[in-house]
Amino acid sequence: MKQVTKTVEDINLMNFSWLFLKINKPLVIMIMVSILLPMPLFLKLEVAFLTVQQFTLISSLLISFMLHEYFHILSFKILKKKGAVRIESTFLRISIIPLFHLSNYQIVMMAMMGPLICFTIGLILFMTASSQLMMYVSYIFLLHIIFLLPPFGDGMMIIKAYLSSQLKGGE
Repeated sequence: MKQVTKTVEDINLMNFSWLFLKINKPLVIMIMVSILLPMPLFLKLEVAFLTVQQFTLISSLLISFMLHEYFHILSFKILKKKGAVRIESTFLRISIIPLFHLSNYQIVMMAMMGPLICFTIGLILFMTASSQLMMYVSYIFLLHIIFLLPPFGDGMMIIKAYLSSQLKGGE
């Protein structure tokens, strides 16, 4: 597992993007190799077109997860202003863990921000899609809404915040 600790104030979209790609370097390398392998076959236009589509879909997947996690950090910035977060990563999983106290309301808002923003981007892409490829890209973003369900980290945080507020008599 890889871990990085950063203050919320020091994180912006650009440096988080680089950090996200650095943490996921093996995955990025694997994707790039799988896209570059068919290069000798580019003499056939169909192969070039399929490779561009593959690159677009895989890039959209990575970008959607990067934005999902960044919007969690942005919610920390909006709700808390100061503090540090630990970014943990394993293969195909990344977690943003605040190293400061959050109220139950703040936990729910933070947990919802990543999936809802990605879902909203997906809706916009869906409504404006002019090709089948863009429809697929919109589906990638729209599917982030499932992360609000309890088996996933964001959904579990919402349930924990709700249960904690019920034990404390509401918050």
